Amino acid sequence: MSVSRLDKFVRERAKTASLAEAHSARERAIELTIASGASSHLVRPAVALACRCFTGTVYLVLDHTESELISVAVDEARAYGAERRLQIGRSPDAVVRLGIGSAIDGIFVDAAGPVASVNKVATSKAAPWPPAAAFAIACGFGKLFAKMLGAGPDVSGEQWDFSLLTLSPASGVDERTIAAELDIGRVTLIGAGAIGSAFAFVVKMSGWRCRLGIVDPQPYEEPNHETTLLISKNDALSHLPKAKTLAALVSVGAVAADSLEEYVGPGHAVLQREHDVLVCAVDNPETRRILDDACCGVLLNGAVGGSGLDAGLLLWTRHAEGDPELASLYPSGTDEPTSNTPLPTDVDECSRVLYEGVALAAPFMALATASLLAAACAHRVLGAPPVQLYLQFDLLELQSKYSERRRA
Repeated sequence: MSVSRLDKFVRERAKTASLAEAHSARERAIELTIASGASSHLVRPAVALACRCFTGTVYLVLDHTESELISVAVDEARAYGAERRLQIGRSPDAVVRLGIGSAIDGIFVDAAGPVASVNKVATSKAAPWPPAAAFAIACGFGKLFAKMLGAGPDVSGEQWDFSLLTLSPASGVDERTIAAELDIGRVTLIGAGAIGSAFAFVVKMSGWRCRLGIVDPQPYEEPNHETTLLISKNDALSHLPKAKTLAALVSVGAVAADSLEEYVGPGHAVLQREHDVLVCAVDNPETRRILDDACCGVLLNGAVGGSGLDAGLLLWTRHAEGDPELASLYPSGTDEPTSNTPLPTDVDECSRVLYEGVALAAPFMALATASLLAAACAHRVLGAPPVQLYLQFDLLELQSKYSERRRA
């Protein structure tokens, strides 16, 4: 059996003695308390993450029996293969709890318009913009994991707002409305793993029109089922091709997707083809260094921490005419951060090699990154791209203490 990337994520961050101990932290139920009238854009990613992050029952607590929200939750659990784990009502035992638009005694999130709120209930009645809803849910799960891993109340109880329209802290209520039926144009996604699938998830959920090309040469593998949204456990266990599978799953409604199962190297035809947006969701610096040559209006990059030194970090960058090149963030000849934590003591030598070859990943990290990428695709169409060119968050620490760089 292969190493769980999410178990490794927990182990590296918590410094547990073994993968079994790390996994035990996830062997619990989760209770989602959903406010009456909550948006399906909040419920869908919450159920998707709950099914992947925890292995126990997913309880839905609703103020009223709302058939639409229950249908969305069942649909999402079924898509993953976890329909039997979904229950309506409160848990009889102590569980992990997250409030969705509902101020509970614990961690809760909300979204209204372009603003994502953590440990706050939105005062605006504006429908949440899909990237804002997804970002709020991802941040909420970051808080849940931070608390599980020993973070203090200053971290778990942090209250903050963030606008996915301006990519900056929100002050007050943002009543700006954003047309639901945006056409984000010709988008090429390189990488169909955790971040790439989460990006497709947000685009599909949004209902935006898009001509999406997905490029990835690899098949899904067993560890992918916990970290990739849209993909079911059976998809991963069947080793289906990433690009083709994700394209089929997202090609509904307003999204027309095609796939290419090839590695993108220097001079590849994908770099010569015209795109409105190229989204980089790969996990290696070699590919990132060549993407500045792509024929696209905007190049977007998303990444998450891949070692014990940066577990919890997510990175978003934007590159257009006059902006710094993506390659400048990944200079050649530099090594990626590596983990200095000891290998597990409960595995044999063969498994130790496998452990070293498995990247850290958590689906809430990928979803937060993908939300920023999706929002940036919409910024181009809306004609008012934010001044931010670089954002770095640590979802397991004080999320509002993020780093940024702005256009000069």
